[in-house]
Amino acid sequence: MPKTKEEEFWKACEASAANPDSQATLQSHIGNYQEVFQHSSARFRNLTNAKRKAHLIKWKAIENLDRYLVDFEANFTRAGGKVIWANDAAEALEELHKLLLSYQPDAVMSNHAMIHEEIGLPDYLAKSRYRDEQTDFGRHITALAGKKPTHVIQPAIDLDEEKAWALWTAKHPQPKASEQIIEQKADADDVESKSTEVIETVSDESKSFTAQMLEQFREIQRERVKLNSVLISGADYLTADSGSVVINESEGNERLHQAFCPHHIVFAGIDKILPSILDLDLFIPLGTLHDQGQHIQTYHTILSGGRKGRETDGPEQMVLILVDNGRSNLLAKTEQRQALYWMECGASSNACDIYGAVGGEAYQNVYPGPMGAVFAPHINKEDNFTFLDHAASFKNQDRPSPLDIDINRLLLKNRHDRIAESESANNPPRLWRWYSKLARNRKYLDFFGKGVKNMLIKFFFQKPWGEQRALPRVPDKSFSTQWRTKQKDND
Repeated sequence: MPKTKEEEFWKACEASAANPDSQATLQSHIGNYQEVFQHSSARFRNLTNAKRKAHLIKWKAIENLDRYLVDFEANFTRAGGKVIWANDAAEALEELHKLLLSYQPDAVMSNHAMIHEEIGLPDYLAKSRYRDEQTDFGRHITALAGKKPTHVIQPAIDLDEEKAWALWTAKHPQPKASEQIIEQKADADDVESKSTEVIETVSDESKSFTAQMLEQFREIQRERVKLNSVLISGADYLTADSGSVVINESEGNERLHQAFCPHHIVFAGIDKILPSILDLDLFIPLGTLHDQGQHIQTYHTILSGGRKGRETDGPEQMVLILVDNGRSNLLAKTEQRQALYWMECGASSNACDIYGAVGGEAYQNVYPGPMGAVFAPHINKEDNFTFLDHAASFKNQDRPSPLDIDINRLLLKNRHDRIAESESANNPPRLWRWYSKLARNRKYLDFFGKGVKNMLIKFFFQKPWGEQRALPRVPDKSFSTQWRTKQKDND
């Protein structure tokens, strides 16, 4: 049984890579995304320049993070909102617990936001007396499957339509078409009405499983909105000059609950800040393109505090919990702080060969994919995720990030720091020191024959290499022997 996170990662990678069904579904989703992305990116006259401009805006925000966060708090509070600062995940949940005790709801609604997964919100609600209901369909399906999101934007990316339908119908049973017809059967003189109902039933059956599930999920949301009193959201952006919270979504269920819920609690990492509300003109189209390859997402909501004056909808009280959770430690690192520019769009995962081969579940991390590999070691100090520095690979030199983040350099810097910390702790990798000394002397390398070398390779590398692949074999003659033979022939 695997004992460490790294061992669990390699075990999960082996299982995922050997699962053809999961591979086919994941590759289909990624292939669709890449095709749509190529088509939609043409709407930018110069996408490279747009990404560079967004990079500079975010650089300005992060380099002046203290000032912009204070400006945001002042403007958000002036508009009627309340800001609570949380140093870590435990403190964030403690503040939430206090709020829920004062509200006393029977159930809460929550959207799909990675900050919720980061602080452990689903686990907290599962153990509490508050029933957690999802506004996001994909997150609802992963909850039915008893899994965590395997993609930043598409939580159920590794589930095909049939599996999702099976999970849905197990929780929400569907009457058969014949039963619907019998139950709705009218008297003999009501033939016309009966025919219409039969046609509607056939029409419903002709819809795809996904369309049926989304339609039914929307109806469920309309019923729940009448009973729900607390909505918990995750912010996409915070704008300092207007004190606004920006929430983006594709289904509209989040906005529906925002209109009717009396209490709205929002979580946001301190890195979500933007200097101005005018920056959304660039960030929203860029984010939408890299999220799902679309021109624009369907719903973008800008909130500044609770309901005011004669307004007839919106929450009576809006509270924002600002979460640090290791981001200040990352900010202190001059080179790696660029990771705080991350937009959480999933573009780096879609471009990563390793993610495409093993999926997000293998990472065992809240943030799967390359940017998660950059981010996780800094915000999860208690869990050793440093091995993820090697879990990223791109097909070309183009940076998949909408903010032009140099992910490869950040990963290399993480590796460099890990080695430096290991050496400073007087715990150098002795095996590799011994090997490097051996490798620098050709006489030592040629001392052993191919049989011994193959045995050593199998002993040390068979497990990480994987049972599904054959180990490379050492040739009969070493390179130096072949070189000397070739030189003699030339002479």
